[in-house]
Amino acid sequence: EVLGRTSGVVEACERAAAQPLPRHSERAARALQEVLERHHVPPTPVRVDVARANGGLVVRAYSPRPLDHSIRSMASVRIAVPLREIDTHAAGIDVSFTSRDSG
Repeated sequence: EVLGRTSGVVEACERAAAQPLPRHSERAARALQEVLERHHVPPTPVRVDVARANGGLVVRAYSPRPLDHSIRSMASVRIAVPLREIDTHAAGIDVSFTSRDSG
């Protein structure tokens, strides 16, 4: 984030820190897509946003349709593995799912 002034620096840092992390988000989306393919969920592009919060990573995964508990559980683990590989110091990884059908 670029400021044209010296005031508001703290707020700008907070906004920048809350933005999705592109590299993390892309790796997480790839992991989710692989799980969906393995479970024969019809191919639809997925979106995953990963951001930092309180020293950890917050993952918001948007699936093409509601997923059952076993697929969400497997996807959570499959998403966490590459995130941990690229962000070894994150205090935790919190994954949640939202289907596009429900908003």
